Amino acid sequence: MDTAPEAATAPRAELELDGLGKLIVDYRHDWEKGETAYQVTGPRVRGAFTITLEQPVGSDELDVDTPYVYVQYGIGDRWGWGDQRRDRPVINRVRLLGGAVINTDTMRQRRLTHRDVSCHRSVGLNCSTSAPTATNQRCALVVHALIFHWLNHPEHYALRLAWARHHAPRQVTQAGQDIQRAWAAIREQEANLRAARQRQANAALLAAMPPGRTAAVAAA
Repeated sequence: MDTAPEAATAPRAELELDGLGKLIVDYRHDWEKGETAYQVTGPRVRGAFTITLEQPVGSDELDVDTPYVYVQYGIGDRWGWGDQRRDRPVINRVRLLGGAVINTDTMRQRRLTHRDVSCHRSVGLNCSTSAPTATNQRCALVVHALIFHWLNHPEHYALRLAWARHHAPRQVTQAGQDIQRAWAAIREQEANLRAARQRQANAALLAAMPPGRTAAVAAA
């Protein structure tokens, strides 16, 4: 997603934050990637957050029902350096860097806290440090509200499917590579099996010889 949601055309929602007032959010879905960009304005909060699904570490499956989501601070390439993203959120006058993986099952048990959101701020070229605790706390409230809105949006499941469709070609390539490696391993094991059977046959012949003939056969 290359552009922030435009207030004139993007849908708008108002989200209440306990004890912090109201958030005004303009949001837009990217149906190619299956993600949603939120342009947020509120008390000591402004900027963009991007929400999409997150494939669990170690999983090879594109699970559209995964409880994990990734909240990116700003708009732009996730894998590039975070300070190159546009419209990164400013909370308590701190411009955020990075993003956070959130297990939405956790949100069914408790509110997100400052420990969940992993806010950082830039302190130089390709260098960052943790944001103040108060900034992380306010960010946690904002992120909780945005994810709750995203999970309850009528098109939420269609976004999950769009995310899986976007990543499916990469999965096809990776699965193809896994298949090639598996076949190579099978061929190697088959060669090892043939060699082992031949050794077994040779040894069986020797083992079956009478003791008196072994030396004569060996000398012939």
